[in-house]
Amino acid sequence: MAEKSTSDKSIHVEVFGLTDVGLLREGNEDNFLVADIARGHVDMDQDLQEHELGCPGGTLFLVCDGMGGALAGEVASKMAAEVILEEMKREPLASSHAELIRRMNVAIKAASSAIHGGAQSNLKQRGMGTTITASSLVDGRIYLGQVGDSRGYILRGDEIFLVTKDQSLLNQLLEAGQITPEEAKDFEYQNVILQAAGTQADVTPAFTFVDLRKGDVLLLCSDGLHGMVGDDVIAYTILHGESLEAACKELIDQANRYGGHDNITAILARFTGDDLPEADGERILYQTQTVDELEDEAAPEDGAAAASWDADDDFPEVTVDG
Repeated sequence: MAEKSTSDKSIHVEVFGLTDVGLLREGNEDNFLVADIARGHVDMDQDLQEHELGCPGGTLFLVCDGMGGALAGEVASKMAAEVILEEMKREPLASSHAELIRRMNVAIKAASSAIHGGAQSNLKQRGMGTTITASSLVDGRIYLGQVGDSRGYILRGDEIFLVTKDQSLLNQLLEAGQITPEEAKDFEYQNVILQAAGTQADVTPAFTFVDLRKGDVLLLCSDGLHGMVGDDVIAYTILHGESLEAACKELIDQANRYGGHDNITAILARFTGDDLPEADGERILYQTQTVDELEDEAAPEDGAAAASWDADDDFPEVTVDG
């Protein structure tokens, strides 16, 4: 894998994010963040909604779903967003694949440590934590760091691919073959996650990456969306939205129409630009690897990260008729 960036890619980013309390919760414990770190834009203004990739690792997308009594989850998810942004802004910005993963890993771990420390010092916030799904990109390759069960998807053409792996009891049982997909629909403990930032001082994020193609759309969302709305409906909504803003609003509305049982958050980002190759119908493949595992492997002489594609390891896909 080519490691060092030789030049800034000409990649155009169009993005919109939205969060909603849903129909049953008293407050919103979700938080999301979109940042053009290279230029210092964080708020969802026009400069951020459409921008060029300012430098490798310079654009950050983040969804956090907080948990904890007395709305402590809101504190946890907000703290995670703030700490991760500050860590990702450190100079120099990540400019290679390995540097970006390591920076994201440090940022997520720092967030977990900060939340855990805050919970230990405040009885009302004991046990607070948050999921984290964070992504950033170098040279057209987008990386996603995952803790918990918020999700990342890529829509390519009319197919949607899940590009993160839920760290949940349900997913663990499915992978072990102990329950079937049919049984999973009525599984009693669907909301039990195996890891959350802040509930312990340290976490082990899982990382995936995708080589982007022109027109790819990234979706990051909390389980208030993917737990209520099927992947095929999500894909159809994005495909037929007049804009990313309209599609985001419709996804929120869909989750509320299906019951709105939880807070709902979605970020949509479309990637175009002359330096992204055209999609040619290839399936999205992936590797999941923790940073600890990467560092345990012998590094190549040029410092390249030890990562490769596994052709037998596919993301789930859904094809949507246009």
